[in-house]
Amino acid sequence: MNGATQPRYDMYSAIHKGIRYAHCQQLMQLSSFDIENDAARDAVVASMRKHMVLCHGHLHHENEHIHTALEARSPGASEIAEEGHVEHEQSFAEIEHLIAALARADKGERAAAARALYRRFALFMAHDFEHMNEEETILQTALQHAFTDAELMEIEHRIVTSIPADEVPLSMVPMLSAMHPGDRRATLAGMKQGMPPEAFGGLMEGMVRPLVSHSEWTQLGDLRG
Repeated sequence: MNGATQPRYDMYSAIHKGIRYAHCQQLMQLSSFDIENDAARDAVVASMRKHMVLCHGHLHHENEHIHTALEARSPGASEIAEEGHVEHEQSFAEIEHLIAALARADKGERAAAARALYRRFALFMAHDFEHMNEEETILQTALQHAFTDAELMEIEHRIVTSIPADEVPLSMVPMLSAMHPGDRRATLAGMKQGMPPEAFGGLMEGMVRPLVSHSEWTQLGDLRG
């Protein structure tokens, strides 16, 4: 025996990779949309509003399920993350105000409104990247000390089952998009075991197929069968 220990269950990797991916997608869209085009502006506004639903939901799930459970086992352990979440709530309010300003801006005001939203969202992204790293290191260490892997999986299961059906794609699409092909395949294989065949088939066709290359879609053929 070489004394190596088995890696512990990681609650944060998949969802945080997905959020980072979605953040970057939104920032690129904000930086490059045609501000003279009403349809392009409306699309950015709608996309940002959906993204903020994802951000709000993720924060709520962590507060409700992760921090509450951790505080019950290890009082004070979630304090650093709670402080970050209070700052996030303020950021959400400011960003949503700027989204509304862009939505109603006429063409003469649109460049300034778009620039203000872009800069504020970029600043939130920078802070959120730091915050997620704290959760993946400091908070995850506390969670792994307080809970078994089976208990961590149960907490995660409670989060997943609490997400409204119409909000599932907001997190699932960026999560799957941000995965390495091998990780995506393993995730989908696990989902197939826990879903009715019709539901899983719909997920594969409606959500996965548009995300992956033709060659990867072909390699996933055994999961589709």
